[in-house]
Amino acid sequence: MGTKSLIREPSSIPVIENQEEIITEQELEIVKEERYDIKEDLISIIRKNYPDIEKFVFCESTYRPAICSYAGCHSGMGLCGFIPSTWNETLDRIKETDDLLPERCFQKVEFPLSGNYSEMIFDPECNIKVCQWLYEHDGEIHWYSSQSCWQNW
Repeated sequence: MGTKSLIREPSSIPVIENQEEIITEQELEIVKEERYDIKEDLISIIRKNYPDIEKFVFCESTYRPAICSYAGCHSGMGLCGFIPSTWNETLDRIKETDDLLPERCFQKVEFPLSGNYSEMIFDPECNIKVCQWLYEHDGEIHWYSSQSCWQNW
C-alpha cells in the first residue's frame, strides 16, 4: 500500500507465530497436541470471544503478541499496544474490582524487560483479557493514537 508500518518486531523479541504451546488456557480452546497456526487460531479466538477489541488488536499488533510499537516498548506492547503505565494502572483497577483475571496476569511491567520477553503483557490471554476489561470500563480512549486505522472498522 505504500504506507509505513506502524509496528516493528524488535529482533530480540521472539516470533510468537513460530513457537508452540503459547496459548495454554483451556478457555482459548486450542489443542496442544496438534500442530497449529497460532496466529490463525488467535484471530479466530479474538473474533469469536472478543469481537469488540479485534480492531485494536489488528491496528496495534496485527495479531502478534510479542511485539512493541515502532517507537519502542515504552510506547506500546503486546496485542493491544499497552503502554506500561496503562497496563500497570489497569491491573490495579482490576484487582480492586475483584473481576476475574488469572493470577499470573497480575505482573506489572518493569524495565529493563527480561531477555526472553516472558512478561505477561506479551501473554495473549492476559493481554486480551486486560484489553477487554479496559475497553468495557473506559471505551476507546486508550487507543485514539491508532484511530485512523480502526475508526471505520
